Amino acid sequence: MADRPVNNHKGIAKFLTYEGRISRKQFMIYHLYAFVVCITLLNLFLLAFPAWKLEALKGAVGLFCLISLFFWARRAHDLGWDARFIPVLAAANLVVYVLDSQGILSGSAHVVIGQGLQFLTGGLFMYLLMQPGHVGVNAFGEDPVEEEREDQKRKRAEFREFKKKREALREKVRREQEKREYWKDAISGEPIDVEPVENKPVDHRVVEEYTEELRKHQEETGHHIH
Repeated sequence: MADRPVNNHKGIAKFLTYEGRISRKQFMIYHLYAFVVCITLLNLFLLAFPAWKLEALKGAVGLFCLISLFFWARRAHDLGWDARFIPVLAAANLVVYVLDSQGILSGSAHVVIGQGLQFLTGGLFMYLLMQPGHVGVNAFGEDPVEEEREDQKRKRAEFREFKKKREALREKVRREQEKREYWKDAISGEPIDVEPVENKPVDHRVVEEYTEELRKHQEETGHHIH
């Protein structure tokens, strides 16, 4: 139990790792992330080398497939499978692609090997995308669905705590504004309608600031406020 991987990856390692598990939703979202990255790199490359369209497209597709291997492996882990067959399947597809592009595979060999392998790969992708994972902990890590639920609970608790702090800060600002209004009324000689300042928790910096203003007012006008 102590050697079981824990899904505590951060940053780019959260995506590009063979360890741990991912849920169906993460499997789909990670593929979308990889697609956006590859399309962005493709467009940047074409801006620099507009004549290399075919090469750039092949490179983007290859990069997308390479990144996807991490997601396939972790989704297989979520089902409780040993994912070492995933790189083997990818290598087989690469070999068949090279042979097919060179015209070595043709006729029945192309149908049986090439299209058969494509059908197998596509079917596996759909299965990984739709099949629910193993409930609870398995040999490859914690349940990603349960981790998502716990993460949502933590975020909701943090938001509630933030709202409490925000309301406390607003109340503090309101009290400071009341104290400032008290001292403004005192300096101007207007009737003071608020609670006497000695009954309030006072910010001494505010007291010193307005006491100095009151002293200057008394020196200039000769009007003493009691």
